[in-house]
Amino acid sequence: MTPYSGYLALGNLDDSGIFTELTVAGGAVGYVRQAISLAPAGAGSLVNSAAINFPVATVPYIWPSFRAYAVFDAASAGNRQMAWRLGNPIVIAAGDRHRLKAGDIELNFPVATSSLGTEVLLSQTFTISPDKVLTQLPSVTMTQAAYDALPVKDAMTLYVIVG
Repeated sequence: MTPYSGYLALGNLDDSGIFTELTVAGGAVGYVRQAISLAPAGAGSLVNSAAINFPVATVPYIWPSFRAYAVFDAASAGNRQMAWRLGNPIVIAAGDRHRLKAGDIELNFPVATSSLGTEVLLSQTFTISPDKVLTQLPSVTMTQAAYDALPVKDAMTLYVIVG
């Protein structure tokens, strides 16, 4: 069972949650989004179920660095469904490509985080499995400071951190 399929994008995510995708016009010659399928991998986790290979960066161009992934509902344009930051910046040299093995992307729910511990910003609700439905969770949007100041965090509330 694959609960979600979409298109993986490379780019950068600023502190306000705005994702800026790599573009051919911006120097990523040969770049296009790649299909991704996320499948259950245990209690509240999803992983990419197949390898993902981005196109080879067209020689002599080096793609701009990126520090985030996003998933969209279309191969171009469309709506961003989720996004998360990566650790260190990644640069794709001319003649090389960005590759991910099956299982390299792991998203953990109901508190949506990536395997790197960074928050995943959700733009819609997801069903992880029949007994774990995020659409049933109340959600609260707040700043990180407000979240940190909460004396008790409700395990059944989806906290969306912004700003």
